[in-house]
Amino acid sequence: MVSAIPRRNDTRSPEKPRKLSNPRLQGDKLIVRLKLRPSILAQFPTKPRSLEEKPTTRPLLKENETHQLNFISQLIDEQFAEIERLKSEIACTSENIDNYARVHEMHSNTMSRTLADACDLGMTSCEKEDGDGDVMRFLKDEIQQTREGLNNWYRILSEARQEVASKKYQISMIVSSLKALEKKRRDLSQ
Repeated sequence: MVSAIPRRNDTRSPEKPRKLSNPRLQGDKLIVRLKLRPSILAQFPTKPRSLEEKPTTRPLLKENETHQLNFISQLIDEQFAEIERLKSEIACTSENIDNYARVHEMHSNTMSRTLADACDLGMTSCEKEDGDGDVMRFLKDEIQQTREGLNNWYRILSEARQEVASKKYQISMIVSSLKALEKKRRDLSQ
């Protein structure tokens, strides 16, 4: 029920404006009082309920679980595909490692033979000198090139082994996360 509250001492004439004691209350303002019946008040709860207290329907829960189950299944499939990709890369890199090891071994054997030849010729240093003959200069160049090749192939071999170790670690991390995902999928399926 709405009612208007009459102003106190409102005996002014229409020609004479009312003087206000408070300068903020300028102009004609109507003061209104609103009374609600108890039956209307009962329709509005006094304390608001949180969203967690709100009951959810069974079909909505079922739909949410189905959505989660589909998402987890898709994630598991993607993880298995990633594991297969990493395994194929490891197999390819392992083949390359075998080839790199053979080339490294060939360079090592060449270095051993070249150093043996240098010892047979009485060479004491690999540094080039002015008095060296053509054979000595050739041998020193070959030792230097073989040493560089040996170092390069060792670096390549080490990087390939490190790459394989890194991919194996990635696979182990994916497998551990897959176990947790499969456990969650089993829980949702029940």
